[in-house]
Amino acid sequence: MASLKVAVAGDLNVDVFLKVQALPRLDVSVAAHSARVGPGGVAGNTASHLVKLGVDALLVAAIGNDVLGEYLSARLRDTGINLGYVHVVKVESTGVMVIMLLPNGEKAIVGYRGANERLAMTREDSREIVSRVNHVHASGYMALNRDGGESLLNLLSEGIKAGLTTSVDLEGIAMQAKHFLPKLKGLVTYVFLNRGEAKELCGTEPLISCVRNLTKLLGASATFMKLGKEGSAVVTPYRTEPIEQEEVIHRPVDTTGAGDAFNAAVIASLIKGASLTEAAKEGNKAGAYACTYLGGFATKGAIHQE
Repeated sequence: MASLKVAVAGDLNVDVFLKVQALPRLDVSVAAHSARVGPGGVAGNTASHLVKLGVDALLVAAIGNDVLGEYLSARLRDTGINLGYVHVVKVESTGVMVIMLLPNGEKAIVGYRGANERLAMTREDSREIVSRVNHVHASGYMALNRDGGESLLNLLSEGIKAGLTTSVDLEGIAMQAKHFLPKLKGLVTYVFLNRGEAKELCGTEPLISCVRNLTKLLGASATFMKLGKEGSAVVTPYRTEPIEQEEVIHRPVDTTGAGDAFNAAVIASLIKGASLTEAAKEGNKAGAYACTYLGGFATKGAIHQE
């Protein structure tokens, strides 16, 4: 059987984790009692989980021509992720996220997307990428790029033209680019979003009926709504199926990247022939496991709590 391959497009960052007792107030500094640095970003995290699940991942991302970019290149070299489409941008720094973790597991994040905003692909680039894979997955943050989301649309449309399944996580779009949603119509087979993003899109409209309408609007086969400790829900144009979380982590170490792990497990399951329900159950398991260690990466290069 031919190897299964997924193109994952979106952000690749350096994540800096600081464990603190409390968040700083204005004009007040706090001392962290632990610091860790590692690879991150929604695309990088998703690609790493796909590799762990036995699926070849082709990462489409951008880094700066700087020490942080060099660090990412070095750390990802032995992960098994295909880095041939990670572009080096000379005019911008590598993306970085500073994540402050509180003892109760809550967190605050300050981030700079940097080179990620300059990720750009022509239709020719996109055709070359989709010719190498079985499925295309993209982050909604690409709608916020300097090209106005053109690369995101190019990649998804070329994937559909090639007869592939496609998926998009509405992160970024739900909170900052709602106007972009209609442009995705007919370009996505599967949609991912979390409860907060769904609420942002739906306002006062009943959540499930709103997500069902969204699925219809986009012409998607299904939307996977991530519900944290409650698990997830599979929403199609015709039905909604809650998928209970069987492996609840009562005291998570870090929830960073849990949604990316969910996405990866769902995609890996679907392209291997699993049903929507089976895929969501695998997503729940992967999301729960991702909360047991520090950082969003699943392969070599993940940051584990000592």
